[in-house]
Amino acid sequence: MLRRARDDIERRKTLMRIYTVFLRKTADPLFTPDLGAEFVREGFNWAAFFFTWIWALANRLWIAAAILFAGDVAIALVHEAVDLDSTSQLWTTLAWHLIVGFIGEDLRRWSLHLRGYALAEIVAGESLAAAERRFFEHHPAMAKPAWR
Repeated sequence: MLRRARDDIERRKTLMRIYTVFLRKTADPLFTPDLGAEFVREGFNWAAFFFTWIWALANRLWIAAAILFAGDVAIALVHEAVDLDSTSQLWTTLAWHLIVGFIGEDLRRWSLHLRGYALAEIVAGESLAAAERRFFEHHPAMAKPAWR
C-alpha cells in the first residue's frame, strides 16, 4: 500500500501541465519588463465548476460573469415555468456547471484577448512556477528589469 502511494506521488511529480502565455500589447517595457505576462492553464477548472459566476467575478471576467449568472437564472426560471421536479433541475444545473468547468479557462483567454492581450507562447511545466521559469529562461530580456 505504501509503495503504491509512493508511486502515485512520483507519477504526479512528472505530470506536465500546459499553459498558454498572453502578453499585454500596450505594455511599456521600461516599467513592466515582463509585458504583463498572464499564464492560463489548460484543462478543467474546478472553481468554475463549483462557483460559476462567482468564480468569473473573482477573476474579473465581467461579461462572462453576466452570461453565467443569466444561465443559472434561466435554468431556474425554465424549471419553475415548466413545473419540473427538483431532480431534473439538479441534473440540468449539474450539466451547466460541467460545461462551465470545461470552458472556464477558455473564458479567461477570451477576456484577456478583449483586454488587449495577445497569445505569445504555449509552455509546459510541472507547475505554474515551472512554466513561468521555462518561459522566462527562453526570453531573458523579459526576466530582468530594463534599467540593468
